[in-house]
Amino acid sequence: MAEDTEETSETEIAEPPKRSKLPMVVMLVAGLALGGSGAAGYFMFLAPSDTPADASAEAKAAAEQKKLANRKPFFVMIDRVSAPLIAEGAYVVGHVSMYIRLQVADADDQDWVRDRLPMVRHAINLAVTRKGVNFPDDGHKVDYDGAAKLMADAINAYLKTDKVIAAHITEAVRL
Repeated sequence: MAEDTEETSETEIAEPPKRSKLPMVVMLVAGLALGGSGAAGYFMFLAPSDTPADASAEAKAAAEQKKLANRKPFFVMIDRVSAPLIAEGAYVVGHVSMYIRLQVADADDQDWVRDRLPMVRHAINLAVTRKGVNFPDDGHKVDYDGAAKLMADAINAYLKTDKVIAAHITEAVRL
């Protein structure tokens, strides 16, 4: 009799019928598509823009300048340039080995300057050999700001362009 109760309890528990998950997946995908397209439509047509539609030309120009100022800078690396330290009387009292980064406006200028790197190095060598990179009154101290300006101006003059915005000396070792 104990066996009869066990058999009836196993047969009385019936599994529910299996349902397809396809309608649930279709509803989920449709909801995501509808929500995504609604958000995209809002940002394309209804969201406020950076500048109002009735803004003057000056305000638009100021907004464009702000965008240009916040733009990521582009650099061209120049490995190890040796420059003399020249004391009074045109005596060389030492040398400085420098690593230089040239700042340019955009990627096109970066490629343009990088393609002319031998001429850039030549312009730097001419400028630092003629003037030196040290303070005029002390031949042993390097004038980093003056040397950077000297190099940027020499490159732009030699290449007959204004593509190099600034030169930055990233590392300098006195030899």
